[in-house]
Amino acid sequence: KQRTKGLAIQTQLTESASSPIVAGASTSPFASDNDEDVGFDRDPSLAEMAQHSFDDEDAKGISARKAAAQKGKSSKAVQLLAPLLTKVQKGRGQQQQGGSGASKGSSSFAGKRKGDSFAAKKAQPIKDHSNVSWKWFNIPLTRRLQTLVVSTLTFFTGLPFFIGLFVILCCYKYTLPLMIAYLIYIFVVFPRMNKHPLKAYDWWRKSLFFRYYRDYFPIRLIVPKHIRKLFDPEGNYFFIYHPHGIHSFGAVVAFGADVHGIDKMLPGIKFHIQTLGAQFWAPFWREFVVLAGSGDASAKCIKATLNAGPGHSPVLVVGGAEESLLSSPKTNVLCLMKRKGFVRIALETGKPLVPVFAFGETDVYYNYAPHVPRLKEFLLKMQKKIKFAIPIIVGRGYFNYSFGMLPHRRPINCVIGEPLVVPHIPTPSREEIDFWHGKYVEALQLHYNTHKGVYDVGGQLVIQ
Repeated sequence: KQRTKGLAIQTQLTESASSPIVAGASTSPFASDNDEDVGFDRDPSLAEMAQHSFDDEDAKGISARKAAAQKGKSSKAVQLLAPLLTKVQKGRGQQQQGGSGASKGSSSFAGKRKGDSFAAKKAQPIKDHSNVSWKWFNIPLTRRLQTLVVSTLTFFTGLPFFIGLFVILCCYKYTLPLMIAYLIYIFVVFPRMNKHPLKAYDWWRKSLFFRYYRDYFPIRLIVPKHIRKLFDPEGNYFFIYHPHGIHSFGAVVAFGADVHGIDKMLPGIKFHIQTLGAQFWAPFWREFVVLAGSGDASAKCIKATLNAGPGHSPVLVVGGAEESLLSSPKTNVLCLMKRKGFVRIALETGKPLVPVFAFGETDVYYNYAPHVPRLKEFLLKMQKKIKFAIPIIVGRGYFNYSFGMLPHRRPINCVIGEPLVVPHIPTPSREEIDFWHGKYVEALQLHYNTHKGVYDVGGQLVIQ
């Protein structure tokens, strides 16, 4: 089109050179209704030149002016099309880099099209985009220590390690007597010498071990100032933690340790996490549980803790193994409507119930059970028979971020709510339990709705 337009312009210039220009009339081949910048009628020198004979020098001059005018129009067009060209180039760059919308593992070819003045591009080689991202080097030592600490105190990695270590030590004649003595201490001596609530050791709760554990995710503890004023330093409180998730990492750090300054936020309160009684029998692993002053999650142990004296307060993760099978990222599904034993204990002792919600607890593992109905049904049946279930999960590894048994580094925010004061009823009826259970569910829902705008935007709480 440009070549055709150029020939037409040259023809009109040749014809206009043999006749004078009429003043006020636009006979310029470059003039149009909206183009008044270039034209012989606007420049007297061009009009005079057009009246002379059309020799070689005049032709050269007019051709130069024509080229300049054409260049001016081209520059205007480039200025107008510059934003569009920039967007097109960005889009091509994203396609070549394998953007989120492009399919991985495919090759893109750019061939020569009709009318295209550019040379044909060579076919790009096929790239192998693997989902596994390995990180062997160039990782800060602090992050490596955080990973090591979390793997030590994670059920899927730490417990098998300690059990394997115990078995290996039992295979050597020099360490076998020590292991036998250790078993006697676990099953005979310890139950007789210690009663719940166990003493929590501050040197352990405030150690560097739990600081690395906290910073791995990270885990944060939030106690609003107006909530702190509602706690009595000499009172006993029954803390109920939601949701269970896969491992309840937030509960371990927020209440099993003191790396957030909880002893200063709630002075006088002595926290005791209630966990499975079987964890007290696992060699080496049990020492972490004992040093934190944990209990065995039985009604007897919880009542003994609530009545132990000023400040002793149990922390119970109500959902249990059943709720862990429903844990999935970006969801908040609680098994609470059928669980009313904690309300009975609160009424029998007359101690306030304190809802605690951990935003992000369910995000650290991908759980297959909620997405595979048959697997979920099988695990639920196993949970009913053996009283616990092992969810089929996928996290990250020591040197990769795609698969493994370690949790992902995703933030967990534990928010303590307002205590729900309940009456002291030594023998509560079913109606009274149902009534106060409903009150607690309402308080928990209100607590979640109050803080989800900050920690779980767009989230929804499902209680079943």
